[in-house]
Amino acid sequence: MGQINVQVLGYDTIMAMFMSAVFGQFGAVVGSIFTSRNSDERQISISASISALFGITEPALYGVNVKKKYPFVAGCIGAAVGGGITGLLGVKLYGFAPVLNIFMLGMFNGPQSKMIYEVVAVTAAFLIAAILTIIWGRRYAKHSQHSDVYVSTEVNNDTKLELHAPVTGEAIAITEVSDPVFASKMMGDGFAVKPDNGQIYAPIEGVITSVFPTKHAITLKGNNGVDVLLHMGIDTVALKGQGFDILVTENQKVTTDTQLANIDLTFLASEGKDDSIMVVFPENLNGEVNVKKGHYTVTDMVGEFNKGES
Repeated sequence: MGQINVQVLGYDTIMAMFMSAVFGQFGAVVGSIFTSRNSDERQISISASISALFGITEPALYGVNVKKKYPFVAGCIGAAVGGGITGLLGVKLYGFAPVLNIFMLGMFNGPQSKMIYEVVAVTAAFLIAAILTIIWGRRYAKHSQHSDVYVSTEVNNDTKLELHAPVTGEAIAITEVSDPVFASKMMGDGFAVKPDNGQIYAPIEGVITSVFPTKHAITLKGNNGVDVLLHMGIDTVALKGQGFDILVTENQKVTTDTQLANIDLTFLASEGKDDSIMVVFPENLNGEVNVKKGHYTVTDMVGEFNKGES
């Protein structure tokens, strides 16, 4: 839509507001650096912040903000304020880029708009999100000895975790998927399955820690404490939940026989979306996935994840 507006009208206002959403989540993950419970969480937040600075918010969203919940809410509030300022000031974007970051601000200079307007909007989005995250994070820490931001579950000390096919289909290496963020292992190691059908099951035994609002992603915590992100399709966040039927809820214990969701693969294809089902480990960047390529039936064991040294 933004690209069409630029081609037809010479400018776009939608992507101008969207940039505040990027900076809102950026501010939230930066705020999480100051509310992390340990060095591992802090390092993940720092890494995700660097990616968000360049407009790549997936590590921030899936690795930190959605998982902790309150940073995601803070980011949305910051984005709403920034987007409101963008609309009130009539900010226009005179170009198109697939990723919006601080280095793209020059595209906001034009006959009816100035870059400084967008700077005001994204600064507000960033600061509000960061400040709210810090305030809420410290409040959580003060009222709970264990900072129960994450779902609590019994864990063991196993360094290895069995991985099962989340859907019937062809298992491939994560480096072979079409999304560069996942393929580069920026989100951690993992694997993907090209599905034969839309029946999605848990790839591990554990507990559901979060269901993304747009239904395209679910996070789980394994019985050994390892966090897993199940991402259904590529760029499916844009579908806003259409085509996805989630069958589980947060805090629910699951096994590899538990169906998590149904996906309408025909609808995804009609929208031009890649239907790859990805299983990644965003909080264990030093971990290693060992999965043998091939065709599997859902719930088949496909390999294991070694979380390595923390």
